[in-house]
Amino acid sequence: MVGALSTGASVLFLTSIPKWLLISLPATVLLIATLFGMNRILAHKAMKVIKQKYSINIKPKQWQTTVSEIQIHLITEYLIENGMYSKWKIEKLIDSYREDEKKKKLPPLIAPGLLLAITLPNITQLVTRIYAYYNVEKNIPNFIKKTENHSINLNISLFIVIFIFSIMIVATIARWNRVKDAVMEVLEFVRNKDGPKREALIDTLDDILYQIMERSNEVESITSPPHRR
Repeated sequence: MVGALSTGASVLFLTSIPKWLLISLPATVLLIATLFGMNRILAHKAMKVIKQKYSINIKPKQWQTTVSEIQIHLITEYLIENGMYSKWKIEKLIDSYREDEKKKKLPPLIAPGLLLAITLPNITQLVTRIYAYYNVEKNIPNFIKKTENHSINLNISLFIVIFIFSIMIVATIARWNRVKDAVMEVLEFVRNKDGPKREALIDTLDDILYQIMERSNEVESITSPPHRR
């Protein structure tokens, strides 16, 4: 995000501060390369831990899948040892964890639909004023006055400009939803550091629950009479 913002800002200052672009672009490339490098280092370190602790040889790209499988195995063993390895008990655990997470979540920011609903009436008023202003003879730009049927050309030009601007606003508000989710995740992580662990545990329990249901369906298919399969 920092790289994208700095690169975008460099375009704004391109004419007034040419050196900004020379600093911003290499900095962006360096930042992206650093993030990729850190990701590779993390993958190799994770691979070594898995190899040392569980004697499993894997490739760096596969470590996340392997960790997920190990987590499922360890939590399944824990559930069996504590008499909780059943469909309804795991569902109860998942529901209780989700309820706890809902209580800890921050209140949502303004939804994109509500933001758009608030913005549109103001844009409508502004557009009406723009049309009224430029349709006065003295306010018509000189390059449009020189054309034939300048009134029609003016309104077509205004329509095209306002249409493009409106699309940009809608696209920005649509993107706002993703940015909002990212911001909320960061704020929740700072406020509730156990949140990601709890979410990971819920996902693992979901996987275990899916495996239980899959096995029960297989058993039912094997034991049922042929005419009912």
